Amino acid sequence: MVARYVYPCYTSAIMCPISPSTTPRRLTGLLLATLIAVAPSAPQRDHATSAVGSGRATNTPSITDSSAVATLRAYATAFANGRYDAMWRLLTPAARAGWGGHAGYATYYQRKFAPVRLRGVTLGAPQGAGSIVRIPLTLDLTWRHGGQPDVLTLLRNLNATLTRTPAGWRVAQGGPLDPEAPIIPPPVPPASAVRVPILMYHHVSDTPPLAYSQVDLTVTAHDFTAQLAYLSTHGYHAIRLVDLFNTLYYGRLLPPRPVILTFDDGYADSYTDAFPLLRRYHMVGAFYIITGLVGTTLGVNTYVTWPQVEAMAAAGMDMESHTVSHPDLGLLDADRDAYELRFSRAVLAGRIHRAVQFMAYPSGAPFRSGTLAAQARIRTILVRYGYIGAVLDPVTPGTQQDARAPYELPRVRVAGATTLAQFAARLNL
Repeated sequence: MVARYVYPCYTSAIMCPISPSTTPRRLTGLLLATLIAVAPSAPQRDHATSAVGSGRATNTPSITDSSAVATLRAYATAFANGRYDAMWRLLTPAARAGWGGHAGYATYYQRKFAPVRLRGVTLGAPQGAGSIVRIPLTLDLTWRHGGQPDVLTLLRNLNATLTRTPAGWRVAQGGPLDPEAPIIPPPVPPASAVRVPILMYHHVSDTPPLAYSQVDLTVTAHDFTAQLAYLSTHGYHAIRLVDLFNTLYYGRLLPPRPVILTFDDGYADSYTDAFPLLRRYHMVGAFYIITGLVGTTLGVNTYVTWPQVEAMAAAGMDMESHTVSHPDLGLLDADRDAYELRFSRAVLAGRIHRAVQFMAYPSGAPFRSGTLAAQARIRTILVRYGYIGAVLDPVTPGTQQDARAPYELPRVRVAGATTLAQFAARLNL
């Protein structure tokens, strides 16, 4: 289940494809009105001011819905009062998996919400019927010691999912209180690191490359299938970037042999080839989308359409930013920075109705090449415009991910000529 955020209505100017020639200054008002930015600081609750209420329902809940609402209200009230044991008891058995017990569950919430106050919780109108009910849940949070307020809006209006069990209604997915909810970065990242290979793909296709530049970037569907089979049979578990940061920032356990599969540029074969194979092997991937090229053909490259992006997101894949036009970020002026980083994130989030918190640097710049000053400037801009992590295209691949370098996550490139033996060896770099 993927946490879903119901974004405010975007204007047609934001939702339409944006040309790289568009003047960013003319769009400042739209940016301020529609952007949702995520800041690099973290939340905690103030129990004295916590309240749990209900939003305006569009219809009268049934008895079944009322019972589900009562369960979610009890769950949210337990959170507001720091009663993690009571929250734990209200989870489905499946939702308790992966925590290592109640102690790990409690630690996660204590760490994630430490820097904010909880002013209130609001429940919306129940949706669904039968044994599954979804209820929008909003956390009204404020920074305890300052921070960009927009990050806290990402914890609003997220659907919690409840299922009917023999023991009564239980929480299967907690909306803003779920580990799949948006990350809240701590004010000071902890000194934690973990070895997780982040694999980097571009094209996945059996169609012969149409240009020499595509040869190294194209992994055949046959080879990709063999790589996924290798991961599956050797006990690897595909995780999401949010899972990685839950571990780095809050200490949540990872499954054995975690791996992250990433796909740059958003080529059409991401949907036609890579996506079906990921689903066949029950794996998740992160696709980095160049929003200004969606639905277009540029030279020999054809890109995914918005309906395809939306379909992959609805199926549980992560759609993340790869800028608007794939420039060298180290060479941009301030206006173009705003255009590339803010608009790509805003447009993508508006399309998939989920928080977009991660990005991939186009061609790895300015970290693959570029000055230290440019790297520092881009890190500052990423923080300002709502990104909490970014992946590299490093000259030297690596698998060690460090909480103190969230904007420099190393990856391992998988090329067209990579053999299965080389693939296996690179998982252990």
